[in-house]
Amino acid sequence: MSLAVFSALLYLLSFPVSSFNCSPWPLIFIALVPFFIYLEKTRSLLHVAAAGALFGALVSVGMAYWIFNAMVWEYGLPVISTIIFMLFGLMLPHALMYGVYGLAYRFLRGTITGPRGLIMFYAIMVPSLWIFIDFSRELIPVTVPWGPVGYAVQPCNLFMQMADITGLHGVTFLVVMINSITRYLCSDVDWNTIRQIESFSAALRGAFKYMARNRAAFSLLLCGILVPLAYGAIRLPAVRQMIERERSAGKEIAAIIVQPNFSQDERWKDSGFMDRVNVCMGLTGRCGGLKKDSTGESEKWSGGAPKHGGFVVWPETVLNTEGMVDTGLFSFIQSRLDDGHILVAGGVRREIGSSGVYNSAYIVSRAEGVTFYDKNILLPYSETAPFGQLFGKYYTAPSEFLPGRTPSAARTDEGIIGLSICFEAVYPWYVRRSVRDGARVLVNISNDGWFGRTSEPGMHLRHASVRAVETRRFMVRASNNGYSAVISPTGEIVRRSGLFTRECIRDDIVMPGSKTIYTLLGDWIIYAAAGVLGATLAGFIIKK
Repeated sequence: MSLAVFSALLYLLSFPVSSFNCSPWPLIFIALVPFFIYLEKTRSLLHVAAAGALFGALVSVGMAYWIFNAMVWEYGLPVISTIIFMLFGLMLPHALMYGVYGLAYRFLRGTITGPRGLIMFYAIMVPSLWIFIDFSRELIPVTVPWGPVGYAVQPCNLFMQMADITGLHGVTFLVVMINSITRYLCSDVDWNTIRQIESFSAALRGAFKYMARNRAAFSLLLCGILVPLAYGAIRLPAVRQMIERERSAGKEIAAIIVQPNFSQDERWKDSGFMDRVNVCMGLTGRCGGLKKDSTGESEKWSGGAPKHGGFVVWPETVLNTEGMVDTGLFSFIQSRLDDGHILVAGGVRREIGSSGVYNSAYIVSRAEGVTFYDKNILLPYSETAPFGQLFGKYYTAPSEFLPGRTPSAARTDEGIIGLSICFEAVYPWYVRRSVRDGARVLVNISNDGWFGRTSEPGMHLRHASVRAVETRRFMVRASNNGYSAVISPTGEIVRRSGLFTRECIRDDIVMPGSKTIYTLLGDWIIYAAAGVLGATLAGFIIKK
């Protein structure tokens, strides 16, 4: 069982564990090897299920430890209630999923015979099963697809470029395949012979024999590493050239991101609503998003001549005081914005006759007027209450929101934009759907202040970066307390704010129209994985 714990530790170390968004990410290429070894070595199926459950529970709580900060320090819940929630609301679902993974792993391993069958098992079946479990986290209402394996290699930008073909799950598939083939190679090592080696030449001869005996496995291992890197080395310059062509053609527009850094208490006080609006307006002006004042002086923007046209993005739930978010407010904001600028601002919205509210994004533009997008995928337990109002109200914030039904692709004066609010950006299929429906730039508004100076803001930024690569769209992300960023279609962070700072950031973006293979075909690799697993199961049944 200690091997499962060791694997979970390596997995967690591959990701950021603090607000500094850095980690020894190459560990992810061997992190699962001890876990796979234990699943095969132990004889008891009960121990297999327990090892999977332990691995899943440890990884889930390690990846989302910041929930403790939100519940205790922000919501003010008792520590014991928080621990109970994390045991049953967070750790238990993941323990069940990875317990099932362990049992399925052993079952599939038992259906395989012969050297070729073993290679197929480690190279195809093991990663197929893994991404199938990962994808289920996107579908189960009480889980969030936070921190799958593929995100660990996001710092290696070359490796991530293949996501425009396969999506995140394809990256995960390859990383898990590298782990499983490494486990296969470990099983063929004769440790007694190694201990008896007395010279370097003998060690070299033994190594060559070992590689020759396992040339198929070594070939697959090298392909799993080198093919994505080679594709990235070709694709990355091509995408950069595409961006430069758009810029040279004069198709760039401004993206202004406001990070007001309101406290959680301040953000929901009705009495300070106009003060918050004015803070956001002031920050917008600082980055050149407002008209000239009466003296003819422009705003405090020193980054070159402000371009007419573009997006101004305010974070989630800024316009959140009912009775004050009306046509008068939007007319005031629109009268101050520089000509051609489009405002995207988070707020709450109530429909006439409805008892609940929506977590919404308002889009204010001259030609389209004021439109809105309602958050479709609500965060379990925080924005929904599947088991009753666990958290209760936080200051004047709603304890539960209504799920939206509006499309995430919204029309603006500058073209169609793909909207997501907060954790919606961690669902690849959801963001991809907006681009399939015509979005030419991605906009995410968020509030990560609940989680403090933990790994959550940096990890959230990683998720957004991968969405940009998958769709080859600029991602404009505004977060109340950070990190806010402009992310290139290459996945590179072009501009980034600080954490818990009040500031605005600005950069020029383009809005490409071409669609990636992933955008067109979606999670085809999941269907392929399901086909492999289904065919294996059917073959087993036929033999029986």
